[in-house]
Amino acid sequence: MSNETENSKKKSGLKSGFKIIGVHVLLIIGVGLLMLFGLSSWLDHYTHHGESVKVPNVIGQYADAAIDNIEQSGLHAMVIDSVYTEAVPRGAVIEQLPEGNLPVKYGRNVYLTVNAKSVRMIQMTDIYEFSSRQARSRLVEKGFIVDSIHYVPNEFDDLVLKTTLSGHPLDSDAMLAGEEFPWHTHVILHVGSTRLAIEEENESETEGTFFE
Repeated sequence: MSNETENSKKKSGLKSGFKIIGVHVLLIIGVGLLMLFGLSSWLDHYTHHGESVKVPNVIGQYADAAIDNIEQSGLHAMVIDSVYTEAVPRGAVIEQLPEGNLPVKYGRNVYLTVNAKSVRMIQMTDIYEFSSRQARSRLVEKGFIVDSIHYVPNEFDDLVLKTTLSGHPLDSDAMLAGEEFPWHTHVILHVGSTRLAIEEENESETEGTFFE
């Protein structure tokens, strides 16, 4: 009987030990799950997982104000480029990426392109004796605005003889190649005309006959 009693006690002890170990294992698993849940919740809160915000439309706003608006929305603003345009005031935002009103993840970067604060200067190109069409194309490509063409008597047709500033007297000195002017300066092309040369010659001959 003593052996049976001892065996029974051993079996009972083993069962109790297994129960205790099982409880501990369950406790460990439970604590681990709680820790994982807590960590996941903290990460979601920290990274604003699942949250989105609308990107403020800051086109036309001055750079400092645009950056403040973007930062207050929970996004990060970065000025990545500066160009020159007359579409918006100097120092204002002319382009943003992502565009305004688009939903994006909280904390995303918004890249800004800003209008240069100083006036862009451009050089007069050499267009002497170019055709009026070629000269206009080259000037517009540079950033000038050709207001009109002024024809003058010449033995060759449609060749540019000089370029002057709009609003100045037509007999003003020519704008020389290499000289710098503000972007979108308005100019006038002085172009040769054989017809005017013939008319001028005929008038001169008529006046000479009249006074003989």
